[in-house]
Amino acid sequence: MCSKKNAVFSPKHDAYYCRECYAWLEGHCGGEVCEYCASRPLANEDPKKVDEEIETIFFYALVQEFGPRN
Repeated sequence: MCSKKNAVFSPKHDAYYCRECYAWLEGHCGGEVCEYCASRPLANEDPKKVDEEIETIFFYALVQEFGPRN
């Protein structure tokens, strides 16, 4: 369950999602042909992928700077 304290709007899907867990904070509109809801995944995958890529890049930079963890 999400506390909804960190809500962010996704214009791609016209809905708010949680920035911590990527869960949608709003349900589908119910329209079968809605351009926003029809292709909406169970969780907002786009920012999740970006965050994972940033985390990987940051971790790699730390290893380059300080060496691997012992």
